[in-house]
Amino acid sequence: MKFTTTLAGLAALFASAAPASAQHATSATVTGFSATRNATHINYRATINVLPENALASFTHATVGLTLPTSSGAWTSTDPKLVLRFNVFTGTDQVRVLLSDTHVVANTVNLDYFSTYSTDWVPTGAAGSAAYTGPSAFTLA
Repeated sequence: MKFTTTLAGLAALFASAAPASAQHATSATVTGFSATRNATHINYRATINVLPENALASFTHATVGLTLPTSSGAWTSTDPKLVLRFNVFTGTDQVRVLLSDTHVVANTVNLDYFSTYSTDWVPTGAAGSAAYTGPSAFTLA
């Protein structure tokens, strides 16, 4: 009898417990953001701490050529549900660094950071030179 009562109590407890669900990012802290040229490519790196879950993801990317593109395309991520990219807004002196969070099905959240193109980015340069000279740490919101 006691065994049956205990099992029934456990079953009721498990039935009432809310399942863990994915949460969208509310902000993200970027560290180690860099863009450096080699002989044939621009290589990009960043580490992002996604809040509120405090989840770290690393990002890498490369674009062919030594000239900064107007759009980077999606970076490779250790978390496939987080997509990082940047877009140059021609004529506005702005570059948008954009993180898209797709952890919640059918509901994407975008977090962004705007940097100044003329002071933070170097559109052309030789191998070994930086393509990004702005802050290596910033917040996406």
